[in-house]
Amino acid sequence: MLTGNSGDNTLSALVGNDILIGGAGNDTFVWNANDRGGNYHDIVKDFGNGDDKLDLSQLLQGIEGPATADVLTQYLSFDFVSEPGSTVINVASAGSGTPVDQTITLENTVLSGGNAADIIQGMLDHNQLVA
Repeated sequence: MLTGNSGDNTLSALVGNDILIGGAGNDTFVWNANDRGGNYHDIVKDFGNGDDKLDLSQLLQGIEGPATADVLTQYLSFDFVSEPGSTVINVASAGSGTPVDQTITLENTVLSGGNAADIIQGMLDHNQLVA
């Protein structure tokens, strides 16, 4: 378990299945290249307290140019059914047509916006996603 404090924290997921708790403040949750290919499942317990963000820039492979919502839909999909009241982000770090190799559950947080592109655009607009 990785735990922050009341300040602005940067928590980097480790290889494997992790629980991340940022605490109060504007926290950044980071996934890196070591999380590729492992079929890992991480849980962020308190996404949305303050101006939290997910940094997937080191995890996603092969993005050339700006990471727009349309580009990111090739890497990210969303599940609101398997864990009611939460958002599960399915990550295929190598892009479209490759298996999901990382899932991130935003516990007790339901992202809104319609389809995947709309959700991603909302996250980009609110500085909640770095890719």
